[in-house]
Amino acid sequence: MLSQKFRKTLTSLHRWAGVSIALLLLGQGCSGMMVAFKDELAHAVDPAMRSAPATLAAPRISADQAFDAALSVAPQCRPRRLYFPKYDDGVFLLKCEQAARGQDWIITIDSRQARVLAAGPVWRFPLEFADEWHLEMRFARPGRAIVGWLGSSLALLAIAGLIVWWPGVKHLLRAMRPAWRGGLRRKLLVLHRLIGPVAFPLILLLSLAGLLTAWRPWVDPLVGKVLPLASAPAFPAAETDRGLLPLAQVERLALAAFPGASVRDIRERNGNYATVQVVLNPFEEARPRAADHAWIDRRTGELIGTQSTAGEPAGSRVLGWLLPIHTGEWLGLPGRILMLLTGVAILVLTVTGVISTFKKSA
Repeated sequence: MLSQKFRKTLTSLHRWAGVSIALLLLGQGCSGMMVAFKDELAHAVDPAMRSAPATLAAPRISADQAFDAALSVAPQCRPRRLYFPKYDDGVFLLKCEQAARGQDWIITIDSRQARVLAAGPVWRFPLEFADEWHLEMRFARPGRAIVGWLGSSLALLAIAGLIVWWPGVKHLLRAMRPAWRGGLRRKLLVLHRLIGPVAFPLILLLSLAGLLTAWRPWVDPLVGKVLPLASAPAFPAAETDRGLLPLAQVERLALAAFPGASVRDIRERNGNYATVQVVLNPFEEARPRAADHAWIDRRTGELIGTQSTAGEPAGSRVLGWLLPIHTGEWLGLPGRILMLLTGVAILVLTVTGVISTFKKSA
């Protein structure tokens, strides 16, 4: 049984800690809800993410044609990652860095006509921006550190809130049938105390999986001390005086290494797209978001190394489940919807908590 003094202290800590990180929670909650169905939403609402319907009978263009089309409108863009179409009427999407402007850019290309549909800074594509913000707030490792800290703070807030609210086993059913009496602040508190305990297990799961996902650069070495992890091969030194294989040939080499797979994206690994990492959707997925990998030297056509989902070391397999748990994909579509509703719950809890706190202070 908690003493009245301890309960009062914990309540005050829960309230003001929540207020202090409310804006960050709102940002993460909104971006997380957008990311939950990012591909579906982008395809549905953004014309720049769909190829022209009249051209779907035409064969898909090659990665080289998409690459050339993108660089024709942004010749100083340093390519980083080329995503392949996810739908029949999907698009190629190139992420690159505009050297002259020092900005990250995104370019989408019609997958049948080799025609640029849109090009601009990341914020021109709100769902892509939300994806990058949710993981690292667009600040690379420092951003990941902040996101992980925010996840741990959310978990502690949820635990403290449950402790403060807990009415005891005998009064549990009565506490879940609140009376909607009083003014606005009272009703907001009732809503807060009703949603919080119900959503607690999912908020805790989402926040812990999220913080571990954000802290992967620091978590991986710790897990590697206990369980074996997969590692990328050593890359040869970049040479600028040799021609590069077409990306279409790179694609064929990767598919030959993983029969039945399909290419998800091609990533720059060693400058000027000379050495690339091809990420593939496995023929048989061991888990949501599973991927096979092939590293290829475009100057020599050498397959530097491969990494198969089927042969993943134990440590990589365990860590590979973090993101699907965070997104709910481990339970399929119902899990994604559940995590979307958890995001809504976090937003409601944040808003009701802040308003009721300041109404009391006023």
